Amino acid sequence: MLPGLFFMIAVLADPQVAPWERTQEQTAALIALGHHAEMTRSRVPSDVLNAILPNFRGKPQRYAFDRLGYPDKKMSIDGAQAYSWMNDEPDEEGGELHCTVKVIVRSARIVKTDFFGNEAACARFARALDPTFHWRQ
Repeated sequence: MLPGLFFMIAVLADPQVAPWERTQEQTAALIALGHHAEMTRSRVPSDVLNAILPNFRGKPQRYAFDRLGYPDKKMSIDGAQAYSWMNDEPDEEGGELHCTVKVIVRSARIVKTDFFGNEAACARFARALDPTFHWRQ
């Protein structure tokens, strides 16, 4: 968090200032900060992917490439292209964690998105889609 934001929170949340003495903007800022803190604290990678990937639909395929990088795999199926981004990484117990993000493109437009895998492996894609996302297992 930025140092200026700490000051703003301290001023807005000052218990010496009665709630009725705050301006409407200060009250709205407090509500927004509380909502942001709650959303940031409670989100897991699948929350981010579920919230953002559906917004890809109807956009050009380049939209996915700009956000996720170049895909690891491309397949053609019934006139559509299926692009896959994969993340495989070892876990602490010597096993493998996997996450795959899929984007289906037809007529140069994204028609479907999907993902599956472990939260830890999907965190890479969540961070790519939302740079403010930070998560630890």
